[in-house]
Formats: sequence, C-alpha cells, structure tokens
Amino acid sequence: MKLFAILLLTGTTSLVSFSAFTQNNIVTNKQVWSAANPFFSKSKLPYQAPPFNKIKNADFKPALEAGMKEQMATILKIANNPKPATFENTLVAMENSNELLERVDNIFNLLTGANTNPELQKLDQEIAPQQAAHADAIYLNTKLFKRIAALYANRSQLKLPAESNRLVEFYYQKFLLSGAKLSDANKASLKKLNEQEA
Repeated sequence: MKLFAILLLTGTTSLVSFSAFTQNNIVTNKQVWSAANPFFSKSKLPYQAPPFNKIKNADFKPALEAGMKEQMATILKIANNPKPATFENTLVAMENSNELLERVDNIFNLLTGANTNPELQKLDQEIAPQQAAHADAIYLNTKLFKRIAALYANRSQLKLPAESNRLVEFYYQKFLLSGAKLSDANKASLKKLNEQEA
C-alpha cells in the first residue's frame, strides 16, 4: 500500500540487484516462523537492501501470512477507532500498517517476475487468493471507508501540505475503485470474483 502511494507521489522507482538470489536457495523442508527468517527483522545492509543471500523460498509463505495478519490487526484498530478521523490516526496509521508485508511482498514480486522457480510459482498461485481476500478486507471495510471519506470531504479545511492532501485523494479514489460504495451483497460477489481471478 505504502509503495503505491510513494510511487504515485514521487514518480520514482528503485532498482534492487537480486543476482545473489539463486537456485541454491531452493529448500523443500517446511520452515517455521523463527528468528532465522530474514524477513522478520529489518535489513542491516545500506538503504535496507534485501539480504538475498540469506533468503530461502520457504521464508516467503510464513512472512507473507504474518505480514497480512499483522496489517489486518492494525487496520481493524484504525477502522474501529472511536475518535474522529484525522490524517494521523487514519492515513498515517494505514501507511505504517504494512511494514512486514511490504518488506516481503516487494521482494516476492521481484523474484516471481524476474528470477522465479517452480517453488515460487506454486506459492504465487497459492498465496494470490489470500492476498486478494486481504485487500478486499481493507478496501471494502465500511467503517474504514467512512473515515477516508470524512477526510476527503473535509480536505480543504484540513489545510494539509500538498503531498498529504494528494495522499487523501489517492486513498479515497483507491477505495472507490475497489468497490467501497457497493452494497453488502455486491461486495460479497466482488470478493468471490476477486478470489477466483487471483
């Protein structure tokens, strides 16, 4: 989520070399969530570049699932916050809700797109419906959309910096395009369709 906002605002992308990630990293045993998984801690490399030499295929699934679970817990807190929506307690909180998920998902997408292997391809097919359901749980959340809509409706009174105001507009449009204004019945149909197409 944060990545899309940054790209939209800055119009820039970053190139990360992943030549160190080779077929030697393929493992067949089931790896559990542990400190050995490099995704569960921030990279100590310059600019927090991914430690591709330490990443194994089996590291992705537990990290992706943990990232979605972690983000959803934060999203629900934001949506159920009894205090009125502010830029900080809604959008800033959302931007910071997916640190782990963004860390692993960015690398996963890079590798499945440019340096894939059968194990990653299988995981991509397996995890895609979960990712679709996760996105729907965010963008079709009625309470969360009401907070976004309130910020959007009052954006001129908020007197936010241009970048922050653009972020309000970006999220409002993102929710609309994702079906936030649909009826509950249509939302249910959309969820099924998204999971089937994932």
